[in-house]
Amino acid sequence: MAAGKNATLLASHDDKPTPTGLRTIVRADVARVMAELVIQPLHNNLRFDLCSIEGPANTDLVQLLNLARWEWEREELIETITTTMRTS
Repeated sequence: MAAGKNATLLASHDDKPTPTGLRTIVRADVARVMAELVIQPLHNNLRFDLCSIEGPANTDLVQLLNLARWEWEREELIETITTTMRTS
């Protein structure tokens, strides 16, 4: 496999199959996602499956992490952001 940034990253839950059926990812892409998790405090305690498929590299990892949330977690995130904006 390549050195990273050469595939489309997918986040899912419950070991859902990818469109191609493959569930692989290179270490460099895992490292990019983990680094983004560290610098984005709103993504604490986020759990998801991560794999890649052939395609363009993801450029917006925040969007990927938001899509990695369960629907109810997305609602909580919106509420947290809204509350933070009101108190700022």
